[in-house]
Amino acid sequence: MPCSLQSGRLLKCKDKIGGIKTIFLGLHSDFTTGVETDSGTGEINLLPTATIYRYELSQAAGDFIETITSSVENGTVFWNQVVNISLMQLTAEDRLELQNVAQSRLAVFVLDNNDNLWMVGQYDSAELTAGTAATGTAKGDANGYTLTFTATEKLPARRLEDYTAVPFDNFATIGILPTY
Repeated sequence: MPCSLQSGRLLKCKDKIGGIKTIFLGLHSDFTTGVETDSGTGEINLLPTATIYRYELSQAAGDFIETITSSVENGTVFWNQVVNISLMQLTAEDRLELQNVAQSRLAVFVLDNNDNLWMVGQYDSAELTAGTAATGTAKGDANGYTLTFTATEKLPARRLEDYTAVPFDNFATIGILPTY
């Protein structure tokens, strides 16, 4: 298959900010079929019936980083997707749920601070690959969890079509817990 370039890119306005505000976790097995993309924009416009779980973050408590890795020698390219989050407060309930999360293959949806939703681990799943639970030392230190989710994918993370009022309100097949 011949390779081709389709367009360039002009300098954009300075109207975006960094960071993420929420992640949503679902079982990857619920998303192996039924995810469709718009052929013109490449955005996800259809999701299968599934339940996802909402994890809200404090300000400046998470990021999504996607790294392109190319091997000139082997003629391959893939995208390494990493989501880092911090959750406040250690709880017994969270410890039990994080054990389930650590043992699962996941689809991770990232809501960034520009209200874009991104799907991480669409093809080969994302996994919880690192994490800590810490009480802190000083009274002002963090008491909570730091978690890292990682996916290695054949294509970059796909953006989901814009929602109207709350994330996923344009995807009637998606249930969110806890609800909005």
